[in-house]
Amino acid sequence: MKKLEVAQSSQRINVESRDRAELGQKIQLAQILPKFDEKHDEMGLYLINFERRAEMAQVPKKDWVAYLLAVLPAELSNMLARESANEANNYDFVKSIILKRYKLNSEKLKQCFYRHQKSAEKSWRNYSHELNSYFTEWISDLEVKNFEQLKDLMITEQLKYRVPAEMRKLFLY
Repeated sequence: MKKLEVAQSSQRINVESRDRAELGQKIQLAQILPKFDEKHDEMGLYLINFERRAEMAQVPKKDWVAYLLAVLPAELSNMLARESANEANNYDFVKSIILKRYKLNSEKLKQCFYRHQKSAEKSWRNYSHELNSYFTEWISDLEVKNFEQLKDLMITEQLKYRVPAEMRKLFLY
């Protein structure tokens, strides 16, 4: 009987400590994740930072949407409320809807990659990470899956900027 009581007590302590650990992760994520500011933040980079912080806080991906909606403008939450419950709880679906809303398509991501400038307050490491993020999102949006596709993309991009304007209109668009 005493062994049963000890086992139940131990089980209860394990559940309580697990619950406290989960709560600690949730609090930690809320503390390290600023609200999205439409005037100063770029949505693509914001989502990348969100994903990294969620992973660092060990939040399961199935819970990411709940955390994300807490830091986004209410209009995005309202927009997602029109989707099915299944889709509205799928982070990848929600991310694609948000990126479409902010018009971050492959062309915009390419422009961000080529035009992005290092600001004085950012380190070279952060700047490199931002360029990497833009590039990765750009080729991901174009569904580039292997080296051959990447090579074709890069050569096509060079041709677009090197051929005369009249040829560009005829062959590349």
